[in-house]
Amino acid sequence: MNKKLGLLTMAILSVSLLGSAYAHKGQIVGDYKIDAGWKNEPPIAGKSNAIEVIITKASMSEKKIVSKGEHKDDGHKDDHKKTNAKKSTHDEKSKKNHHYDSKKNSKPKKITNGISGLSKNVEVDVTLNGQKTFLTLVEDPKNKGAYHGEYTPSESGHPTVHIAGKIKGVDIEATFHPEKVEPKK
Repeated sequence: MNKKLGLLTMAILSVSLLGSAYAHKGQIVGDYKIDAGWKNEPPIAGKSNAIEVIITKASMSEKKIVSKGEHKDDGHKDDHKKTNAKKSTHDEKSKKNHHYDSKKNSKPKKITNGISGLSKNVEVDVTLNGQKTFLTLVEDPKNKGAYHGEYTPSESGHPTVHIAGKIKGVDIEATFHPEKVEPKK
């Protein structure tokens, strides 16, 4: 019995680790679910790419799961940096922003509950090796709530994506650590 349980556990872990190689990072921020990641994975230095941002209304079940502390953290302690004048503690922010991995399919799926019209209300920047670049967000006209900002990484490294702005008058802020940019081949 224990051997079967061990094999089942190994199989589940293998599948989940394989799937996370192609995952967007996600957070629940107040009433919203925000996903961010690379349009083309793996990202390669010097190759044109984009950061995808998907903003939807968080479901009651998603909010309930994170309120119970059953969220999947992406392991980065600095994801809750706040840059506006109002200061709050890490504990207060960790109650608001909750992390999870959202599997990225090879074809974007149709978004339900997408929040449209945020291109001018939400700013996205990418910091790679100390250099910050602000992106121009463009909404996908066929997939409301899906945005992208063109970005060509100039070198390899571990990027940070910062998203801040207002959704329906409510301040939102989230920081993500998408997949490492690989060197030119």
